Amino acid sequence: MSVGTTPESATQANVEQVVPFFSVSNIGVSVRFYVDGLGFQMTKKWVASDVLRWCWLQLGGAAVMLQEFRKVGHDSWVPEGKVGEGMSIWFQCRDSLVIYRDAKSRGIEASEPFVGNGRWDVKISDPMDTGCTLRARPMRRKSSRCRSGKAERAALEANALTSSLRERLAHRGYTE
Repeated sequence: MSVGTTPESATQANVEQVVPFFSVSNIGVSVRFYVDGLGFQMTKKWVASDVLRWCWLQLGGAAVMLQEFRKVGHDSWVPEGKVGEGMSIWFQCRDSLVIYRDAKSRGIEASEPFVGNGRWDVKISDPMDTGCTLRARPMRRKSSRCRSGKAERAALEANALTSSLRERLAHRGYTE
């Protein structure tokens, strides 16, 4: 099949969403990171013996599932290495700088926004369990005006530099 073709099939019509499923060592810590830190909402959960075992977290059109893996007994599993290392989850969004500012205001460690492929990138590492890097990147907007890739990148980098400088100066007490 060539790129860009979309054959009609029952399987294609049946698939609605891909949702990452993270096995975590401490579901309470992970829920706090996603809910309190990033603003997700818990929309589904499985509780057994008054203990949260699994949950579905939603933020806009994005979702993740968390389940604490059992460390001893029946169905136990202990990972051999760091769980999720090298994996990235990309959130396509309208404005990744909003996600950056919101995460920082909630005490979440986030990388300084940078321009990648002509769009703002924000990197947030899950410090708890998954080893996963969450990346926010705005979707490309179609524009009636045509700008060359170099001109667009230069404009974004200039804006990034200005924004970064303003934030650093504000952090040091300087105002405009």
